[in-house]
Amino acid sequence: MFLETLQITFSATMQVLLLGACGYFAVKGKMLDSRGLDQLTAVLVNILLPCFAFIQLTQHFSFREFPFWWHLPVLYLVMALVALGLAYVIGFRFKGHRKNEFLALVGFQNCGNIPLVVVAALFAGQTAHTLFVYIVLYIIGANLLIWSLGVWLLLQQSAQDARPRIKFDLKRVINPPLVTTVLTMILLSVGAQHFIPDVVLKPVEMLGNCALTFAMFTVGGGLASINFKHIEFGPTALVVLTKMIVFPLLALLFVFAFKVNGPMGFLIVLEAAVPSAVTLSLIKRYYNLQEDFVSEGVFVTHLASIITIPIFLTIYMKMSGPF
Repeated sequence: MFLETLQITFSATMQVLLLGACGYFAVKGKMLDSRGLDQLTAVLVNILLPCFAFIQLTQHFSFREFPFWWHLPVLYLVMALVALGLAYVIGFRFKGHRKNEFLALVGFQNCGNIPLVVVAALFAGQTAHTLFVYIVLYIIGANLLIWSLGVWLLLQQSAQDARPRIKFDLKRVINPPLVTTVLTMILLSVGAQHFIPDVVLKPVEMLGNCALTFAMFTVGGGLASINFKHIEFGPTALVVLTKMIVFPLLALLFVFAFKVNGPMGFLIVLEAAVPSAVTLSLIKRYYNLQEDFVSEGVFVTHLASIITIPIFLTIYMKMSGPF
């Protein structure tokens, strides 16, 4: 089980990292400069990510089929708040913007791409379908929280950092991915999605399918400006320890203590074990904030997840049995 999950996780994570490597070498090779990277980030946040949110919801969700759909976004909210609380306790020595970045790296995870790939490789039939739906609904909570609380948290550094920053404005929290998620849920609640013609839906789907590719390409491009010789080992190691070991361990203890079995237990452990959200680096660049520590954290946690995800999933599967 461990070797099988290791192979799957390695494959899923390497797909993500290779996309980032393309962006890294595009910047290093002078094919894309910092201004071009900023423009690409603007396209991603204003067009591609809203299209992704819209198409995922309209294709995979309906209030009629999932009357208790709100359980999954609430689950994300609870897990994120627990992770943020854990980060606040463990990262008590961090000050100013670094503390907020540490909180964000631990509190917000890559909850879509890697979990979907892992589930597709490990399961089939009804179990896979159930987990796919759970993940899509879980992402609703992720989109709402990371594009509101996450943006607010990262922008707060401007009031604490001596270096020049754009002034924090609460209106900046109102951004396209957040607005699109809310409006799409309203549209679905009245059934208006049935009146959208395919001539509109198809281009939106094509744009949404590009979101992950461009997201990792942009993050990889941002890494090109980082001197890896100057990476602070202590803070980055603490991110890995907290996000990739302590938090998933707490999730394991929770599901066994409260006997949360089956797909829901698996989802909790899987989502707790995935690396930091790529979106955090995009938010920093979109708002013209220095992203070094955030990008380093995203990169290193993805590398660590190649080992940590198989370990925690194997422990869960062994102790919970088949489902």
